[in-house]
Amino acid sequence: MTAEDGRILDEGRDLAALQADLGERARRDFMARQAEQWQRDGIGSFAGLELPEQVVTRTGHSAWPALVDQGNAAGLRLFDDEDEARVAHLGGVHRLMLIAVADKLKYIAKKHRLSRAAALAWTRVDDVARLEAALGRRVVWDLLGDAWMVRDAGAFKRLEDAIRPLLVDRCQKALEALDRTLLAWHRITRRLDQLGPAQPSTQADIASQLDDLMYADFVSDISSERLAHYPRYLDAIDLRLDALELDPRRDVQRQAEVEPWWQFYLDQLSRHGRYTVELDAYRWLIEEYRVQVFAQQLGTAVKVSKKRLQQARHTVEAPATA
Repeated sequence: MTAEDGRILDEGRDLAALQADLGERARRDFMARQAEQWQRDGIGSFAGLELPEQVVTRTGHSAWPALVDQGNAAGLRLFDDEDEARVAHLGGVHRLMLIAVADKLKYIAKKHRLSRAAALAWTRVDDVARLEAALGRRVVWDLLGDAWMVRDAGAFKRLEDAIRPLLVDRCQKALEALDRTLLAWHRITRRLDQLGPAQPSTQADIASQLDDLMYADFVSDISSERLAHYPRYLDAIDLRLDALELDPRRDVQRQAEVEPWWQFYLDQLSRHGRYTVELDAYRWLIEEYRVQVFAQQLGTAVKVSKKRLQQARHTVEAPATA
């Protein structure tokens, strides 16, 4: 695609993709030109910031100022989409809160650690200190609440004052859940290795389940509330392996109950590459269904049935067909 003066703007075989990319680029450039006063980088605190929820640009367009996460600091940008602004602002407020409570997180990192056995188990995947730090950051994220309403130094200070007294206890509980999770995961992976080639479908199914549950930095992607359920999910796998030794046929039957729902989830990930709120709800409903099918004695956190799974599946498909 070329500009009026003959300059090449972009190249490629997919015209629709080129147009979409150039349109997005033009949108960002336009907002940048409209937003000089809302362009800041390297912000380390909320001091001096007063952000209106919405502004009107020089051309009369509505726009939304929001903080953005820049890694070691926050930045300030102007968005022409409110939903995008809200997502970005949550990340920016999170970054500033991490800076504000760095002393607390440092104390937690020193005083509250994974057990030696759990840490040793995780070294085969990633750095243990990195995992513990990611957990602390996630706990802070979970405590932010409606960060969009944090628009000035006073609101930020009130939020910080609310978070500080909770942080050590919440991190400790999350760390305990993580410790149990890592120990159970290590135990199960060893059992799978010892299972041998006699039950390839069981091995493949559990391996697929574990790959989706446990990966480097997985604690960044799940809430600490969800992490609290992980030991039960893994205990259910343990009980499944116990039952497998007694009745392999029954395991095949149970797996057949779960497999279509799980395959739909995997297909959604591979086809669309987008992890939506609807897909997340469906994914965790499958995990509860696995507990019900393979280890009913453990109980489920929510009511689950094929009917509920079908309803959740429809909500995943609905946006794609809308």
